[in-house]
Amino acid sequence: MGYLPEAAGLALRYVTCDRYDLSSYVYQSILDEKQELDKNAQFKIMYWLHQLNRYALNPDYVFYLDMSNEIMMSRLQDRNKEKDIFENQEFLYRVNENYQRLWDRIYPTETTVIKISGINSIDKIHNDIMKILDI
Repeated sequence: MGYLPEAAGLALRYVTCDRYDLSSYVYQSILDEKQELDKNAQFKIMYWLHQLNRYALNPDYVFYLDMSNEIMMSRLQDRNKEKDIFENQEFLYRVNENYQRLWDRIYPTETTVIKISGINSIDKIHNDIMKILDI
């Protein structure tokens, strides 16, 4: 989350994004399952991604909804919406692995990163976030 500047003629407000620069690191660093990279190549990919995102504003808060792949797949199936290409068990497993590996390493110390259990109901998750933000 960040704030819109008053200089733009807007009152200060929260901006909520369902994905931000961390999702760029997570999704774009996933390779074809047949590709294996040494540490140097992995570093080069992460550095390139960092360069792409270097001008992104740092959020004040990042909420990471932690849940198993099974729960993710179940919730995706419950939606009355066509699946996109990333919504399959194998790919989501790799996404979840990357989030687990990166979620507390990417943001600077001024960003508050909060892990929330994603197994709770949507209403409970919403209420927990609203309490944290004191809204």
